[in-house]
Amino acid sequence: MLNLPIRFFFSLMAADAGADSVYAIESSLPMADICKKVIDHHKAGIKIISHHSTDEKAKESLPKRASLIVSETLDCAILGEKVLDTLIHAKMNLLSDSGKIIPQSAQFYICGIEANYIRLRNVVENAPKDLGMEELNIVNCETYDNGYSFYDAECLSTIPDGYTELTETVSCLDVNFNCLKDMENVRNGKKDVFLKLVVKKEGIFDCVFGWFRLQLDEEISIETKPGSSVKCWDQAVFPNFEPFKVYPGDEIDVYMTFIDSKMKLAFKKQLPTEKETCLASECAITMLNDKKFVEVLKKQAKEILAMRNVEKVLDFSPFPVLGLSVLRNRGGKCLICGPKAVENKELIENVAKRLEVEVNFFHEGEDNEEVRRDGFDLVHLDAINYNGELNENVFSRISGLR
Repeated sequence: MLNLPIRFFFSLMAADAGADSVYAIESSLPMADICKKVIDHHKAGIKIISHHSTDEKAKESLPKRASLIVSETLDCAILGEKVLDTLIHAKMNLLSDSGKIIPQSAQFYICGIEANYIRLRNVVENAPKDLGMEELNIVNCETYDNGYSFYDAECLSTIPDGYTELTETVSCLDVNFNCLKDMENVRNGKKDVFLKLVVKKEGIFDCVFGWFRLQLDEEISIETKPGSSVKCWDQAVFPNFEPFKVYPGDEIDVYMTFIDSKMKLAFKKQLPTEKETCLASECAITMLNDKKFVEVLKKQAKEILAMRNVEKVLDFSPFPVLGLSVLRNRGGKCLICGPKAVENKELIENVAKRLEVEVNFFHEGEDNEEVRRDGFDLVHLDAINYNGELNENVFSRISGLR
């Protein structure tokens, strides 16, 4: 029996069940060391091979090909941890002709849902019009990929405000890990598919969530759908970056593909849009979707301008609403953005250009001469992160700014 990558309890179970020989492959030396201590404690006689399974040295360490390979290299969308590359190589190089792989196969299912929490983390609903952002479609840089929706992991049973299933659940992938051709077809895009999700309930189509059924053998299977007893995996969530209203009987066109071993979905837009798509961090999107906070910042900007002239602003927030509101349309005024804004640089530069504001950035740990040398008329610290914790990096700069 061959366990790859090592999950020592699988190896221990195989040894306890009477396997003639058990080998465990683990490329991470710290993990291999931990597993060795556990295995030695149980006196299980399991040999650990400290190489990646695709390394030729791993193959040379095996006296013969394995009759059974057990692997749990799965993420919430099944294939995201390059399990296909691993198992294709293992079947070709490490498994005997009559050998078997566990798990035997997997099926992936998807369903369209309404989920306000997911929407507000991936799309800016109402961008501030007075900052020239109404023509922008601002989306999450971590889940948007050139028109495709890449998944994030969420435990849907626990998300704030819950979710509502809007469509029927359909199967979009079936892969047999014991069939070399089937695995290669998935990896090479030959099992990409167009699907239609039939709407059964009125609501806003915010995203698609996916879960899988893992067939361990002919009789035993486990599922990862919400509410199941399996807690090792969350659900995969694919955001819809242009949410729209749906009604019973509507059909949502979905295209599923694999790019770089990652499952991605594309949704047919309900209506053509002329908005420019701009990428932003989840932190910036969360901030811009906080309408009360944005309004407070804009109100504060008006009060500041009524009291003093402002020509140079240092803003530590992920998106400088206050800085842009103070300096907009005044020509030649300078905005310096802190480290949290760097990953939103293209979006901020886009908006600043529309508002005729000169903007610069400095990175965390960077010895920025301009920040140290020049005084500012206004500094927005934004010293509390969105998880409620104090931002120590911002606080460490307060004495220097004074």
